Amino acid sequence: MKFRHRQRGFTLGETMTTLAVVGIGLSLAVPGTQALVESNRQATAVNELVATMHLARSEALTRNRPVFVCASADGEHCGNEHWERGWIAFLDENHDGTRDPGDLLLDAVGALPGQELSSREFPRAFSYRPNGRAMGATPQQLSGEFAFCEPGADAAARVVIVRPNGLPALAEKRRDGSLAPCRTSGA
Repeated sequence: MKFRHRQRGFTLGETMTTLAVVGIGLSLAVPGTQALVESNRQATAVNELVATMHLARSEALTRNRPVFVCASADGEHCGNEHWERGWIAFLDENHDGTRDPGDLLLDAVGALPGQELSSREFPRAFSYRPNGRAMGATPQQLSGEFAFCEPGADAAARVVIVRPNGLPALAEKRRDGSLAPCRTSGA
């Protein structure tokens, strides 16, 4: 009696069908994964700014001193950069809006890759007074907004509103109900 060895494995047709099904599945899953990654990146950026705001306000109240928050690419000094390149918060002992050698650095956040972050009211900096209220370039400017955008987007997906009491609030739209426009890259 002869035993035949049956070959085990997949035929070419079975292999090609499996690869086609896997390819179709991946083509459907990858764009959804990309959107999830971008959404998480944006949520992280929003959380970083809100955390800095809470810390700066708390320190201003606790120490009874102004705390300055400004755009900073190097994590040490205020610069003429856009917010997405990073920012710092420091105890501004002499109220000049410049981090001097004696000013305590409270927080430094690095660049936010894949995000555009802008503010009409606080284009480069704002501060918290010892009473916890936010202030822009002038004492009359007590509130503002930060728009978080993905490059190439038409409208901000998320907005952080700085209320007159200094507390940040998350929103999908501006205070007036409109969508916050994203600036174009390079602005």
